[in-house]
Order: sequence, then structure tokens, then C-alpha cells
Amino acid sequence: MRRSGGFATIALAALALVGCGRTSLIGNGGSDCPPGAHCVPDLSAPHDMGRDMSLDMRPDDMRDMRDMRGDMRGGDMRGGDMGNPQCGVTIPCTDPRCESDPRCHKPGQEICDNGLDDDDNGLTDCADPACANDPFCTSTDMAQTCDDGHGGVDCNKPGCNTLPPCLHQTCEPEIEFGTVAPHGYDQTRTFDTRNATAEYVTCAFPGGSARVGEFTVDGATDVRLDFTQPQGSAHVISIERAGFGQACDANPVTCMKVGQASTFTQTLSALSAGTYYIIVQSFPGTQGATTVRLSTGHGSEICDNGVDDDGNGLVDCADQACVGAPNCVDQECKPEINLGALIVDAPPKTADFDTHTTSNRYHPTCAGSSTGNDYVVRFTLHETAGVLVARVGGRMEGRGRGGKAVDRRRGGRPDLYPDRRAGRGAQAARASGYSRAWATRGYRSGTHGRSVAR
Repeated sequence: MRRSGGFATIALAALALVGCGRTSLIGNGGSDCPPGAHCVPDLSAPHDMGRDMSLDMRPDDMRDMRDMRGDMRGGDMRGGDMGNPQCGVTIPCTDPRCESDPRCHKPGQEICDNGLDDDDNGLTDCADPACANDPFCTSTDMAQTCDDGHGGVDCNKPGCNTLPPCLHQTCEPEIEFGTVAPHGYDQTRTFDTRNATAEYVTCAFPGGSARVGEFTVDGATDVRLDFTQPQGSAHVISIERAGFGQACDANPVTCMKVGQASTFTQTLSALSAGTYYIIVQSFPGTQGATTVRLSTGHGSEICDNGVDDDGNGLVDCADQACVGAPNCVDQECKPEINLGALIVDAPPKTADFDTHTTSNRYHPTCAGSSTGNDYVVRFTLHETAGVLVARVGGRMEGRGRGGKAVDRRRGGRPDLYPDRRAGRGAQAARASGYSRAWATRGYRSGTHGRSVAR
């Protein structure tokens, strides 16, 4: 928001848009799956042998109260245990075992034991205040080692659940790329979907088959993906964050609709540290032997010559290598406040700010020739929703309904025009000039839009 100097508060919230979201592409996942839910196959681990939901009396268990209610392993909560229990059906969503179950978890809520920053506030699992009272984080079993005492990994210890043996309890990649270095990495793997039997929730409509690969980055990295497929094949490529206790397709980053193109290239810009899955999925009857090449820059990027010098698909300031370059520093959006994820139908989030303390950095068209100071508030959406930003008295507050909100100074009541939608991904609400604010979406998952309040 840009003002002529002064204090303000904004509050933002999101509400669902009927008929939006990727689940609409596939319908239900079975006769017992609620409409619109993302239902996944039986996630049982073959070694569990019926111990789920019961008090498993193995010597290394019974360390804390987590084991008294089921020990939250990826193989637990099997459909065949104790009369086919199901989160949100026979087990209440308030049960900690249901924390990450799609029937109970709202997109954008923090899951306290999956090793991911689900609510985009920069804090992961037990470091997030939302997890202060979660049993996973209040456990007294905080040993410095991940050894379970039997030569394996104890995935119930915070900090251990992102190790491959834990992640692979609920997603078993067939193809491994290893760790992708920020520079000089170049590896190609074959993803042959002709004999594959797995299918996932991606941007392809159902009926195809898929292979899953895995790679890891240690820090913000630009990863170029090159894809090839034979004539007659048609595929999509979905990039997913790997989360403990979650399916391969639970945390989408982006989905690339390659279709029938023989070649395809896209650079995944500034991927944050962590493990990622690559799902190559065919459309029905279009399977084939495809290849995926992952590479990072070779050589040095010159940040002001308009050329992709290191060959990673990004030019000058768009390249992660140029983040600190003098000519690029002022081109980046640097939010003063990060609200994290807005959750559909949840209470609004607020941000207080004072434009006396900032400067005139950004020049959006709707601010005209204003020279007032800027203040940037960042938020994200994990599903397509409307965002309402409104001013109440000396403050701005908002609630989303799938439209454009405009404060016309009618007693502080915003008018809602349901003609614009904010897509999934990063957004920025800025205060400017004569008390105007708007939200624009950063590119993330192939859809985009704008939600405006002014």
C-alpha cells in the first residue's frame, strides 16, 4: 500500500470458489470418498502386519504419549485395521493421526510432522507457533541421533522424518537423481510409462500411468528440466514437494502440460532446499519411453548483458546467481511482512504497517504519478480462491470470495465484484499513495489472476 505517510492495518482472508481446484479433474477416489476429496490408495507398509491403530509393544516404542494413540508412522492408519477406520469418517479430524489426511487437512494449514513449511510463513514443523501444542513437538524423545536402536531410522523424532527411509514409507520413487548441485549438475534419466501401473492426481485427466523420480537440492537452486518423448506419446510432468507421511502427489509445486510435444523445456526457478518428486504421467493410451534431464548452470552468469550465459534458461536478474548483483537488488520485490498462507473460510489475517518508514520503490499503474511510500505484504494461496482486501476505519481488512473488492468509501464497506480470481501461489498486497491496495499473483502453478482492492 502506498500512502502519503501514515499507519494502516490490512486483513486478508479467502473463501472457496465452487468448481475450482485440481480435484475437479478426477472426481472421487472411490465410493467411500467424499465429493471433492483427494483420496489416495492404501498407504500401508508391508512390514506393519496389523499393528496399526493398536498398541504395538515393540521394545523401542512406548517412549511417549504419541505411541499411546498410534505412533504416526507412514504405514499406520491402514484401511484394513480395526474395521476400516477413516479420518473424517470413523475417526474425528481432531485426532493427531489425521493431521495430514486430505479429508481433514485444509490447504495452507501447517502439518507439524511432515518436514515442510505448509503455511509459507518461513517456519517448519515444530518451529512454527501453530505446532506449539502438537504431540509431535512436545515429545520428550528429542535424542540427538535418528537411530531407532535396531539399525534403522526413527521417523518419530523431529528432524529425522525428512530422511529418505521416512519419506519413502508413503512414496517410493523408482528413479533417483540424487542431490542437484547449484552449478555444474547434468543428469538424464528414462521414465518409461508403458508398463507402469501407478496413477496420481496431476494436471492430466485420469486413465494414464506414471513413473516417479526424486531429487534433492540443498539451497535455493535454479533447475532446468528438459523432456523428450517419442511420437504418439503424450504426458504431463508434475513437480511435488516430498513430505513425511504424505503421498507422492500431496504437495504440488507446478504441473507442466507437455501434451504431444516431442520436446519440452522449463526452468524451475529458485527451488528451496528439500526433496522433490518428479511425476511423469501419461494420458490414457499415450504411454511411452520418455527422458527427463535435470541440469544447473555451467560457467558464470553475467547479470547485465541480456544473455543466458550459464545455459540454465534464465537471463540476468532472473537467475539465482544474480540475486546479489547491484543492478538486480532493486528489481526484487522485498515484502516487509509475510502473512503466510490464507486458508479458505478461515478467519482473516491482518498486517499493521507505517509508510513513514519506507520509500517510493514501486510504480504500479493504478497509483498514477504518486510519489508516496510503499509497503509490501506477502501472502500465498494453496487453492484457487477469491481474496478481499478492505479498509475499516484507519485500517485495511479483507475476506476472499472469488472476486475483486473495491473500497468506495461508503462507510468503510467494500463492494465485491465476483469477476476476478486469485490463483494458487504467492501474492503481494501493497499499500500506496492515497490508501490503495491490491494483490497480484506470482507465477507458480500454471494459472494466474489478480484480485484488487482500492
